Amino acid sequence: MMMKILKTLLSITALILIICILAIGMLVFFADPNKLKPVLVEEVKKTTGYQLIIEGKLSWSFYPGLAVKMEHVLLSAPGQTSAFVDAHDVRMAADLMELLRSKEKLQGGVSIASLRLMNIQAEKVNARLQWKSNILTISPITAHLYQGRLEGEASGRRFTSEPVWNWDVQASNIQIKPLLEDINGKKTRLNLSGTGQMKMQAETSGKTRERMTDNLNGSVSFNLSNGAMEGVDLNYLLKNADALLNKEAVNPPENLNQTEFNRLTGTALISQGVAESKDIFLTAPAFTANAQGTIVLKSRELDLQLQVKPGESARTKWEIPVLITGDVSHPDVRLDTMEIQKILTAQEIDKLKSKAAKEIKKHVPGKTGEFLQNLLR
Repeated sequence: MMMKILKTLLSITALILIICILAIGMLVFFADPNKLKPVLVEEVKKTTGYQLIIEGKLSWSFYPGLAVKMEHVLLSAPGQTSAFVDAHDVRMAADLMELLRSKEKLQGGVSIASLRLMNIQAEKVNARLQWKSNILTISPITAHLYQGRLEGEASGRRFTSEPVWNWDVQASNIQIKPLLEDINGKKTRLNLSGTGQMKMQAETSGKTRERMTDNLNGSVSFNLSNGAMEGVDLNYLLKNADALLNKEAVNPPENLNQTEFNRLTGTALISQGVAESKDIFLTAPAFTANAQGTIVLKSRELDLQLQVKPGESARTKWEIPVLITGDVSHPDVRLDTMEIQKILTAQEIDKLKSKAAKEIKKHVPGKTGEFLQNLLR
């Protein structure tokens, strides 16, 4: 009896498998996904104004679920020749095909093997999509980002006029140097390296990169460890200032042209494309530094003021002022000579006060001497 039941179950299972194989075969041979290509291109243009280019043939993907696979997808803003989205091996979940039947509501998912958004590179991107009342919600988002991980969510609206984008993302254990090289270019003189954690909440509007940069508002926080500030040798500037304050000859630079640090932290508020920070803090083996300033994101104009506090090994106990100004690609890094002159003047005044105090103590006894001593304090 048991053998008969087992044979029946096996027969039913085999029949189900045959039906599934036939269904998949019919889907592959009779439902050509390439017929979706012109429809998707037209719908994207009509709904958002963006230009969608799908290169290569579309095919069906069956793992982890039914999806349409695209070899190469490009997306560009109206009037722009270069694509701001460049994606390879894109798989759109089957429920995304509801776009063909309903423009009011859509739910689905997308996975992308490699993605370039603006100039930022990401891999293994996965996201859930929802389109409702002309608002696109992308949540959650996960991706591999510069050897680290990205998580977050984003949304977009007003695609037919000037699109508005909001996002809340955080990145962990990313390598900051290749990220900044992709954003600013590899020939940039000032750069940072190290392993970082970053959080960003922001909103912007526009269809071009320039417009979106001008309209950017939000906040960002960062925490980098075991890295270097390339293009700036704060150790040399510290020795330089130490020599100036002690009226000694200045040694030539050692051509290190970088500052290694243990930790670099800070936050910044972004308003209309201008990022301002008042709490940047750097910890290095020989000193600590506080910094504040601004950067205009569109023009990449930098204006930073640093106060470098020497460690125990330096003879000078004054905080050394350093200025970093100009274009991020080739900034001007120098000691703030006006502030240094104030320090030198303060030192001379202290010496004169000390000398006067000794003379008063020696030649003016009693309450009169005490009164004069208090005036010098």
